[in-house]
Amino acid sequence: MIRVSAVIIRKVQSLLLASLLILAFSVHCYADDYASQAKNLSRAVEYVTWAGEGELLFCVVGRNPFGETLDKILAGKKLKARPIKLRYEGGTSGCDLIYSTSNAKGIITKAKNVLTVSDAEGFADEGGIIQLTNNGDIHSINEKAAKAAGLKISADLLETAKKKVIR
Repeated sequence: MIRVSAVIIRKVQSLLLASLLILAFSVHCYADDYASQAKNLSRAVEYVTWAGEGELLFCVVGRNPFGETLDKILAGKKLKARPIKLRYEGGTSGCDLIYSTSNAKGIITKAKNVLTVSDAEGFADEGGIIQLTNNGDIHSINEKAAKAAGLKISADLLETAKKKVIR
């Protein structure tokens, strides 16, 4: 039978506790980043003009990083008298805005009136319209892709891009 000293047991317990604290802090920071993204996304869409009338359908494709935050922020919100509806499952058909955490080629769509948004690195360079930073700021706006989709993005929003506006 192996005898384990009390000192070793305490060290292992301390390491486990430290690991749990680091993990909890990481999860909290991750949640804060997506809460910031949700808030900034809800503000950014106020500077985008879609053609047509009726409700706007915002779709989150893949895993939902926002939890209930986006629902709470957009609950009852309207853009220029157009109500906003959120969808987390069911594909991209009929969506006016598509948010994806992954840089999947299928998300970058050529459909008219669809605003594509992601926090994936290189998203705007590869044809997506708005690329967010991890903390929710606008990293890049692909103005050419927005025009091709038939969307009008205000100059005020274009100026908020941190690094570049692709024309």
